[in-house]
Amino acid sequence: GRRRVLPDERRGHLKMDKVLPRHILAFLDQLAAVDASCDNKPLSPNTIRKHYNLLKTLFNAAERWQFIVNNPMNKITPPKQVKPSKKILDEDSMSILLEKLAQEPIKHQLWVLLAFSRGLRREEIFGLKWGDIDFDMSKLTIARAAVYVPKEGIIVKDTKSDNSFRTLALPADIAALLQAWKNEVIEIEKRRNKRRKIVSLDDPVKDDKWVFAKFDGSVGHPHSFNSFLRRFRIDNDFPAISPHLLRHMTGSYLLNSGIDIAAVSAELGHSNKSFTMKTYIHALESTKEQSALVMQDILSNLKSRPQKDQSKDQSD
Repeated sequence: GRRRVLPDERRGHLKMDKVLPRHILAFLDQLAAVDASCDNKPLSPNTIRKHYNLLKTLFNAAERWQFIVNNPMNKITPPKQVKPSKKILDEDSMSILLEKLAQEPIKHQLWVLLAFSRGLRREEIFGLKWGDIDFDMSKLTIARAAVYVPKEGIIVKDTKSDNSFRTLALPADIAALLQAWKNEVIEIEKRRNKRRKIVSLDDPVKDDKWVFAKFDGSVGHPHSFNSFLRRFRIDNDFPAISPHLLRHMTGSYLLNSGIDIAAVSAELGHSNKSFTMKTYIHALESTKEQSALVMQDILSNLKSRPQKDQSKDQSD
């Protein structure tokens, strides 16, 4: 991308204050050519949009710093951006996935199931502490996120938004797995202390301890979820799977099962219902078809109901 924006023999002689909208349009037309990429293939609409965004940022900065008076980007309509469709796994594929997943360590099972069945973000999974789990009520509170920032490491911060702070009911299977993982963490700590020949009074599953901690007790790396999925799908010949796709499947499956859009939005911690509707429009379309069939049944039943004798009612 950088070599396309650097000065070339056609526009390199122009200073920023001499660049006109037609020059920008010519550049965007060049990017839209069928042989625009290095391997003589067309660029994707999203790649072209990234070039547009870069130019807009540069010219906006130049206008703000008063290097230019007229900003040519103000006259340009942004190129269309195509939102990539997420291909979710159908019920047969998910059934096979869950069967294979049951052979994996409990920790890995929980990563996948918390993302798929409860719609947790990867960073929310690794931000869980044992105090966030209410085993008596089978509930889980999402209160923070563990985010990896390059050159800074893992930063623990509040949830993405006020809506992201939420309490979710736990399916029985996941509650049982969490209890099994808790027991396993305790046993791992006992074996480790026995090898080191020490007696530790530290409780590895105290409320303030990380559910998916590293061996030293520090917060786990969220990228390890991606690493596991990469190995898992290769071993089992699955299509590409990511933590975000699993979360996306939560919304799709819930909507297809008839759960209300507002409830799904709250479950996933979205900032508003309209975002959920845009994200899961494919699932909503199938729900619309289903609702039309239900309404047809209602109409048919209403039309076939025996009619009362209204004259008799009036005489009464």
